[in-house]
Amino acid sequence: MIEKIHIKEGQTLTSMATSFYNNNSLLELIIEDCPNVTDLSDLVGDCYNLETVTFDDNTALVINSLENMFYACYALNTIDIDFSSRDMTTVTSIRGMFSDCIELTPLTLPVFDTSNITNADYTWRGCTSLTSFPTYDLSSVTSFREAWRSCISLTSFPLLDFSSGKDFYYAWYNCNSLTSFPQISTAGITTSDYNALERTWGDCITLTSFPELDYSQVKRLYYTWNGCSGLTSFPTTAMDLGNITTADSYNDGMTGTWAYCSSLESVDFQGVPIGIVKWSFTFSNCDQMTCAGTFPKMHNAYAMFTACGALTDIRYINTTSSTYSFYMFNGAGGNSGTNPTAVERSALADYSAGGAVYSNPSAPCGMPPP
Repeated sequence: MIEKIHIKEGQTLTSMATSFYNNNSLLELIIEDCPNVTDLSDLVGDCYNLETVTFDDNTALVINSLENMFYACYALNTIDIDFSSRDMTTVTSIRGMFSDCIELTPLTLPVFDTSNITNADYTWRGCTSLTSFPTYDLSSVTSFREAWRSCISLTSFPLLDFSSGKDFYYAWYNCNSLTSFPQISTAGITTSDYNALERTWGDCITLTSFPELDYSQVKRLYYTWNGCSGLTSFPTTAMDLGNITTADSYNDGMTGTWAYCSSLESVDFQGVPIGIVKWSFTFSNCDQMTCAGTFPKMHNAYAMFTACGALTDIRYINTTSSTYSFYMFNGAGGNSGTNPTAVERSALADYSAGGAVYSNPSAPCGMPPP
């Protein structure tokens, strides 16, 4: 079993990609006098027991690849590399670089020039000891897939420049200690980025509020805040959802968007630009919701409010275009059956079932019903 490797005077080496990959006996790696090494991708990936990596100042002077460099180094707690002294102007991806480095803390996570990075997929995923995150320059990054997924010790997140970001798929999923989130820019998302906000903040159970963001180019909000059980309110009336529509083959629309947000008390979409979309399971198991305000025409409302046991006030839901509304109110307001036909196909005033009342939208949630 080799526990320590010390490499010296490797002037002819240009790549160390995968050089020590999956060496599970390795505890310490020291590299000196290897100035021409440029490729460090997967250098020590899957070295589960590795604790320390050290480069001297004459190693890897120009770096062009860092992908998965420390991937799944579960025991890694010391990275003694001065990245700031290296030329990394050609590095555009740090994909998976620190993924599942569960011992790295805010003090031991390296900070370096990331201004040219465009891909940060999985980069800090599973860094469970990070309680805060440094102010990297992420202004050029377009893809953040699972970037901070399951960083379960993060309690806050800084306001960084995400203006180029197009893909935030599962980006902060299961960051279950986050208590707040900044008003980031989502201006980089385009209508072709279908998965841009899929489950992005899912299971962030300690979030109690959420800022107003730009959703004007978003095509779907598939389970985006699913399981955010600490949210008591959401700025729905400030949302522009005009590009969410069933006109595309990818028509999940609003499926499961706030499912299992068990502390959410009311929602209202009065005046919100939105197409005729799918609302399946959108608020399922929001068991503290008492009021649902105005909703536009919908394409599919299957199980939309299922298991919303406290729901007793629904102002206006237009189901005239709905093709499938079974179980829309199953278990809502004490209703234990499926949906009466009148609820499935009509938005007429004063229809009630299981304690829920449907009336004209002359008063939003928070105001007395008309």
